[in-house]
Amino acid sequence: MLEYRLLLLFAACAAMVFISGLVIVKFYRGTVRSSNPVIVVPLAPETEDPEFIVRSCVYPAAESCPDAFVLAVDLGADTEMLRVFEKLMERSCPYIIIKAGELSGNVLELLKKC
Repeated sequence: MLEYRLLLLFAACAAMVFISGLVIVKFYRGTVRSSNPVIVVPLAPETEDPEFIVRSCVYPAAESCPDAFVLAVDLGADTEMLRVFEKLMERSCPYIIIKAGELSGNVLELLKKC
């Protein structure tokens, strides 16, 4: 009896996820956008796994919106982390890496290009 209840609960959850996914896709395709979405990724020395950030956040966003643009903010990351990020972004959407100190002056110019 418990197995049937758990199976019914799982089916209800799966149906809700499917319905919400359809609503999101319908809403996304039905809207008219004048600009492209920008994904901001902070790269700090404390960032333990930049690969996880790119694979779990950037890739799904780039797949659902091919016009997305990634703005990576270098908050003192080492060269190895930056190389890993660049390697992961080769097969994804356009990106740019900008130093945190240059961010305030250039962010509006960068966002206008998107």
